[in-house]
Amino acid sequence: MTSRRLLLVGSAAAALRAAEWPQWRGPARDGRAAETGLLKQWPANGPKVVWTATGLGEGYSSFSVAGGRLFTQGQQGRTEFVFAYDAATGRKLWATPAGGSYNESRGNGPRGTPTVDGPMLYSMSADGTLTAISKADGKKQWEQNVVDKFGGAVAHWGMSESPLIDGNRVIVQPGAAAPPSSRSTKPMESSFGSPAATARDTPRRSRSISAASATSSPLPAKAWSG
Repeated sequence: MTSRRLLLVGSAAAALRAAEWPQWRGPARDGRAAETGLLKQWPANGPKVVWTATGLGEGYSSFSVAGGRLFTQGQQGRTEFVFAYDAATGRKLWATPAGGSYNESRGNGPRGTPTVDGPMLYSMSADGTLTAISKADGKKQWEQNVVDKFGGAVAHWGMSESPLIDGNRVIVQPGAAAPPSSRSTKPMESSFGSPAATARDTPRRSRSISAASATSSPLPAKAWSG
């Protein structure tokens, strides 16, 4: 399998100011960026690589971008982590354990992308561990395994959730062993003044990230496999 890379394209400073991508598929979860004046075509040899960071572990997690930082998830050994990187330099700022390991024939590690909301970040691991983390320093605020809490079951491909924030709630799906007709929505209280959690019952690879710049108008930061 090829390594996964993140490219920041365009003027680095302008991209960091403009390209907020706080959750899976962007601000509205529709895969659309609001920036204008984007490059019509990349240089023949591609954008210049500014920095590369390795050691993200295994997984399928994409990236969220907020406040000049990149956030993603990865599995190392028997633990899944949430990572924060400085978008300008590629320096790792913190790494917080957020779930047990998940190994499966299609590939190991997390399937979801962290969600940033104000000073907080929320992630869900492939084993169903929902975690609230301080964006600034990576300190864990609360954590619980929603599959265990609500009597669900981990999907055979792993839990593939990127938490959705709705007011004072975090919405995820914990899976369910019960038939659809008996499923319900149950809020989980939070004592940290951050969103409470609402549960709606209803390839093995090593990763790296790189940053690149071009010489024309900035493009928003995005992550992809290639």
